[in-house]
Amino acid sequence: MVATGKLKGILNTLPLDGVLHVPFDGLDISLKGSADRAAVCISAVVFCGEQYIPKSIRKCIQGRGPCAGFIPESFVHVDEVNCRVDLNSNCLLKGLSEDEFIELLEEFSFQVEEWKHFINRHGEGDLVYIHAKPL
Repeated sequence: MVATGKLKGILNTLPLDGVLHVPFDGLDISLKGSADRAAVCISAVVFCGEQYIPKSIRKCIQGRGPCAGFIPESFVHVDEVNCRVDLNSNCLLKGLSEDEFIELLEEFSFQVEEWKHFINRHGEGDLVYIHAKPL
């Protein structure tokens, strides 16, 4: 059996061709299950640009991220159409208990927050400061 209890219920509601959005720890985490329900792709937005993704953001996500070597292994994906950067992780569910899956989501949410801070620090280089003189 892959999972028990609530986790099994969640996994059974995963649409085969779509994504299930789950609020977790203040984040909107997306879950997309494999056809055989043996794996899930966990995803969350770490940067959302209004009409573009700044050069500094693109540069910082090409290098080593803040969560290198963490479990679950994660990777960033640039969504050019929606001008955003997502953090993704592919996880096998075989033999994973409900508690272990929740721990996995907690670790993933920690990584999302670390990536958000990492990107924001690099994005500050794109800001232009203007000093206005009083009239």
